[in-house]
Amino acid sequence: SIDKFSKDAVLFKRVISNAPNTYKSMSSFITSKHASKSLSIYFPNQIMEIFILNPYYPTLPEILKNLGYVTSFISDAPAIFYIKGLKKWFDTFIETEGNNAAMLTKTALNWIADNKNKPFFIWLHYYGPHTPYQPNKASAIRVPLKQKDKIIPLARDIFQHAGVISHSAKEE
Repeated sequence: SIDKFSKDAVLFKRVISNAPNTYKSMSSFITSKHASKSLSIYFPNQIMEIFILNPYYPTLPEILKNLGYVTSFISDAPAIFYIKGLKKWFDTFIETEGNNAAMLTKTALNWIADNKNKPFFIWLHYYGPHTPYQPNKASAIRVPLKQKDKIIPLARDIFQHAGVISHSAKEE
């Protein structure tokens, strides 16, 4: 199926993410501005972050809504709903049950069926595989971790992403 799909697909050989997390990446996507300009981060305490879209920059759904489009945002990623200012320009803003692609797709198809005779913009945001990622048993690492290998944090955030660096890797 992948080979068949790839015959008509576009391949981007050089892709760079604007940011390492959903909040910043999505703010850039929706405003076409770098995350440092499109999103403000407010820290009311040391644990919690509040993300606020910069109201100075128009968003894609704002532009389309002003052109007469019906706009919809449907996601199964609970974190995306905490971006303040995102909801403002969507006529429909739906959160489906957590990490359920089938339910998200069904909800989207129903929405499209109800709005197919109007110009519309629909943003489907699938949560999908996400950290902390736990591989299923079929794809689990078969080689046991050696005592001398290190588990190191890869990021300093509430999820505490971690990885393994082999002892044989060059230490700096």
